[in-house]
Amino acid sequence: MENGKVVKLLTPDEVRRQLVNDAKDETVETITMNDLSFVDEAKDDMTILSLKKKRFEVEPDTLESIFRQVGVPTNFFLRCNKSTKQSISRQFLETNKKEVQVLYRENRIKSILSTKTPYVPTVDIFDAAQKTIGKSMIETYTHNKGKFIINWITEIASHPLKAVNDISKAGITIEIGKPSVHFDFGICVGGFIFRLICTNGMITSRNEITQVKGKDRDEILANIKGLVSESYEAVSKKELPRFMHMAEVAVDDPANVVNQMARQNHIPRGHIKTLLDRVPMIGHKPSMYAVINLVTAYAKEIPDYYQRRKVQTLGGEVLKAEHKCPTCLHALKS
Repeated sequence: MENGKVVKLLTPDEVRRQLVNDAKDETVETITMNDLSFVDEAKDDMTILSLKKKRFEVEPDTLESIFRQVGVPTNFFLRCNKSTKQSISRQFLETNKKEVQVLYRENRIKSILSTKTPYVPTVDIFDAAQKTIGKSMIETYTHNKGKFIINWITEIASHPLKAVNDISKAGITIEIGKPSVHFDFGICVGGFIFRLICTNGMITSRNEITQVKGKDRDEILANIKGLVSESYEAVSKKELPRFMHMAEVAVDDPANVVNQMARQNHIPRGHIKTLLDRVPMIGHKPSMYAVINLVTAYAKEIPDYYQRRKVQTLGGEVLKAEHKCPTCLHALKS
């Protein structure tokens, strides 16, 4: 795969071969921050840093994780001219003795990692998840700009009362080194549901997207297997059937449902307003299914990664509302 292109419907063996190839000549080394220094600007938003007197290209995401640690906003740094950047580097970067791990390949720094975070190769994480999931096909994966995202399909369902091609897929998603300003290397596991007729995506409500932690490689891999197993059970056996059933759950006041759920989940006011403005698009016979699709369709338009994730997860929270009154969202008595 090249330039971050999304590849669809691959077998696990095909993806694994690509991961092994992508990891060739990767090196993880412990350094101190003052081993790094600004050298020059480059094309395609790249910055050239020196690491122990060798030149490396650095992408904006990685640069942000570096300069966040020394208190310099990356957007400010990138707007400065070359001489100012050199001054900032001398004052804030080249005097910092904090130890970090640097992951690089050839002439490009891919990630900066905390020494407290054990580095686990992507192919090891893939293998741990694949052994838990089995021979499920892979819907999509991306491996670009220091991040890796993969979606396994674990269950497919067609609504019996809908059109033949109204199909939903459920599966497991793993993200590694997600787009982040954070220093630590992120490994996250969660579930998802896609309704193929409109390709809207939803982060399911079982464990949304959970960061994997562990003191060493073996503990991290064991925790990945546990989270994948939990997510598989939840999304395939519980969330997907519930999602399909939502088409039969009528909603008297969809604006109230969207407003209350969004506020309960701390969605920013601007996004709430846009969602409420779009409620009339649901039509004359609103259902919880339609409310979820309204939310997830809007989420796809949000450029910021974390806000998009938050709104996608709101779709999963609406799914929980099956056990609440569709008007006031108070719990139903059993």
